[in-house]
Amino acid sequence: MTTPDPLSTGSRTRNGATVPDFLRVVIANEKPASARAVAEQAVLALNSSMLRLYEEALEKCKQNMRDQVPIILALFSGAGGQMILYRPGHPPEVAPSVPIIYQLAKAVGHSSMAIYEIVTPYLADPGANQLWRAPLQVYRTQNHSALDHLGVLDMAEEDRAVLRAILERNLTFMDDCLTQGTYTYQRLEQFIRGCTPYAIQTIGIGASAQVGHWMQVVEDWKKM
Repeated sequence: MTTPDPLSTGSRTRNGATVPDFLRVVIANEKPASARAVAEQAVLALNSSMLRLYEEALEKCKQNMRDQVPIILALFSGAGGQMILYRPGHPPEVAPSVPIIYQLAKAVGHSSMAIYEIVTPYLADPGANQLWRAPLQVYRTQNHSALDHLGVLDMAEEDRAVLRAILERNLTFMDDCLTQGTYTYQRLEQFIRGCTPYAIQTIGIGASAQVGHWMQVVEDWKKM
């Protein structure tokens, strides 16, 4: 008596063909597709092919442009953006980053907004719902650390004074909230409105560093 080969055993499909049992789990056990379904797939295949052809053509067009004309690619980033110059016959050239003062001004300028985000969800009854306290304490520590290190940053004294004013206002408001164990909408509004003039100045500091930097980069590339 011989043992049957497991690969030779199987069951028959609808068309009578024998299929090994181990393949049954991966074979569709469904009704044959209708003529309409087959026709729909035949037409829809055009779109799938078009997308592939589009990608291929796009890459070819991009390469043709790079081979013939200079291209500047400008990208957004939290560090003030990035620019890359593509010149025919040369490797890509990445421009220097925006001066760090851009990020410093933005970080301090946004700090008051972060305090608003911490306390606003609990305005209904902050005295009873103390979930704001822990994140505010953490953020207070970060603001205090930033203020302590402000003196050694490489920036103009007038810019440093703006950042210092914001951080000091932040700490005053946070200390007031933590000491009293509560706050009011009126007190929050007063704090935020008082920050507005300084926030405008940080926008000016950051924008000046960013725009001035990229204008110089573009001018240097034009000379090339």
